[in-house]
Amino acid sequence: MEKEEKADFFAKCQEILINHHPDSQYIVRPEDLQTKRPAFLNLVKNYKGYAFYNNDICILYNKILVDDPKNIIWVLKKTILAPPAENYNAAIIDFVAFRQLRNAVAIYRLAMEEKYKYFLYVKNNEVKLYETDKLIGQLKNFKIL
Repeated sequence: MEKEEKADFFAKCQEILINHHPDSQYIVRPEDLQTKRPAFLNLVKNYKGYAFYNNDICILYNKILVDDPKNIIWVLKKTILAPPAENYNAAIIDFVAFRQLRNAVAIYRLAMEEKYKYFLYVKNNEVKLYETDKLIGQLKNFKIL
């Protein structure tokens, strides 16, 4: 993403969070400008993975290689600001904000298009690893698809 796109991404994320998740810890409020804004902008500025956003969802994700699914903390440490892996078998969702759960269908489409073996999701500095086939099965049970 170019510099302007990164600013637009940040603004869109904030808009979605403020309007649909007003209690989110990821909202940069005026009193948080000195602490939260630099960290978030640093992530967006230095992020080398992919970004997708529209009026309903903002997502940062990357293509990575998971060679040891039992040691996902190591995977996270070596991929957080790395460029996409050429030889990949997984996608890691580093950040996502959406209006409603049904808007997360973009993640489902991503899984279907790429045929990843694993999906990793980072929330509050914890990583969850899902086998893609099982994740898709779980998502199909939601009435959002």
